[in-house]
Amino acid sequence: MLTVVCCKWKDPDYRYGDVYTAEHVNKLVAGVARNLRMPHRFVCFTDDPSGIDSSVDCHPIWEDAAEFGWAYRRLKLFDDGQWLRDAVGERFVSIDLDAVIVGDLTPLFSRTEPFVAYHNMTVRHRFYCGALWMLEAGAFPFVWHTFNTPDITKNVDLTAKHNVVGSDQVWMSIQLGHGHPVWTADDGCYHFKMDLHQPHKLPMNELPEGARIVLFNGHVDPTMTELYRNHPWIPEHWRT
Repeated sequence: MLTVVCCKWKDPDYRYGDVYTAEHVNKLVAGVARNLRMPHRFVCFTDDPSGIDSSVDCHPIWEDAAEFGWAYRRLKLFDDGQWLRDAVGERFVSIDLDAVIVGDLTPLFSRTEPFVAYHNMTVRHRFYCGALWMLEAGAFPFVWHTFNTPDITKNVDLTAKHNVVGSDQVWMSIQLGHGHPVWTADDGCYHFKMDLHQPHKLPMNELPEGARIVLFNGHVDPTMTELYRNHPWIPEHWRT
């Protein structure tokens, strides 16, 4: 059975504030349930399970790499420890809390490769996006182990040497390298800011044909009602 994983924690240093809530978890759970035609369960790693739907299996979020802010701590999902398999089983997909599910996810999650991730073709140096990726539990454990070293500060600084910005997704890209399978717009995966919030690309009130998931980022979030006028598909799909 596939496990759908999300992470929710309070980060006082997050530059856009503490924007992720139980509402995000519950609407993601509902969106996946409406659009995934295969057996699955939901796991949330969090420091505050209050308000999260009872169908979600909540586990305490770890403190590893928390001091660096951003989403570096999610790299621990590449660990090969038994604790991970106990929590998420043999295969899981990690989805950001600000994702909006707009179509059938089954073709995306039926793939069998050890690792698959979303990639926006307009982004250089970042082969894999931390907002959506699927992993055979325990595969590629070096992604975590090379980060989780006594010299972790230098590892974080290494991202700058590669002329890229970001956090977990940058480290994933550096360590895994180019060539792993990806999902793109051809598979129905879209990035809101880069693909849809662009009037010259398509009418702003329409989703592309075949869209399955729209990924948001940072200061742009589906809770922002001011987006709904030009993008009425957000409240249509982002709901419990």
